[in-house]
Amino acid sequence: MNKIFTNITLAISLILPAMYSAADTVVFDTITHFKAANYSTTNTSFRPFIIGVEKDSGNTITRVLGGSSELALCIPLILTAMEKPGRYYLNVTEVDQFSQFYCMLELKTPPE
Repeated sequence: MNKIFTNITLAISLILPAMYSAADTVVFDTITHFKAANYSTTNTSFRPFIIGVEKDSGNTITRVLGGSSELALCIPLILTAMEKPGRYYLNVTEVDQFSQFYCMLELKTPPE
């Protein structure tokens, strides 16, 4: 009985950190579209999103953005990345299942 309890405790301790550290990051090389809208849980056409070219793969990707407070902070970074496509990468990281996210600009290194 004690060994079963120890194994269950070990399994839970290994699973919990993975559940809470599952941040999903997308890095855009170029932003082609940006829609700012009030987030709606019922109507998908009223959700803000970014469409662009993914860094290193060249694939076109779409990222739906969540809460309005984070969006207000990210708008200047998104617009900067759109205005200067050869200068910055835009990192968008979704933190959890509650649509919380953050944005970060990364300076591209000039080719040597």
